[in-house]
Amino acid sequence: MQTPGIGFPLGLAITAALLYFAPLYIDGLAANWEIFMFIIDLVLMGLELFIIPGFGIAGISGIILIMAGLILSLVNNVVFDFEKVQSGAVGEALLTVTAGMGLAFGMIIYLSNKIGSKGIFRKMALNTTMETKEGYIGVSMTELKLVGKTGIASTVLRSSGKVSINGVSYEAVSIQSFIEKCTVLRVIRYETGQIYMEEIK
Repeated sequence: MQTPGIGFPLGLAITAALLYFAPLYIDGLAANWEIFMFIIDLVLMGLELFIIPGFGIAGISGIILIMAGLILSLVNNVVFDFEKVQSGAVGEALLTVTAGMGLAFGMIIYLSNKIGSKGIFRKMALNTTMETKEGYIGVSMTELKLVGKTGIASTVLRSSGKVSINGVSYEAVSIQSFIEKCTVLRVIRYETGQIYMEEIK
């Protein structure tokens, strides 16, 4: 939530999934298809987060299938055959999964407030304030240095187009409504990422 990248959270999530399914698989409770269902759920959630805009069928399906995969892996069923399942086992599995997810969500909210501020979590977030007066600049200052320089219109400007300044081509806007190609121009200001020019008369 407060640190860049996905390496550490992704590694932690994979480790948690292995710790959850491995004992159940060894005991014969979690079948291959249940684990495969869980993986498909994660793929659907990934599609919803990074590819498909909004939150729709893929996201809802992913949440439902994740819950189903986690619950069914705790129940001794054989491809939805619940004959040998003890009474109350499904309810117990449902309670275990929902309680675990609720606790995990609570821990995420708690830790998100601690990271970068207190204790051992203080160094896990970037707290340095990058002040402009100290030389930190979020955008390129190359164009700002062009103010006052002259250039030639490489294309017709209506009122935007291309200009050549010191042999380098730039996108620019003329304060006049129309400028002919090859007109000599001067940079009068640079703001909001745009070069503004006027004709030299």
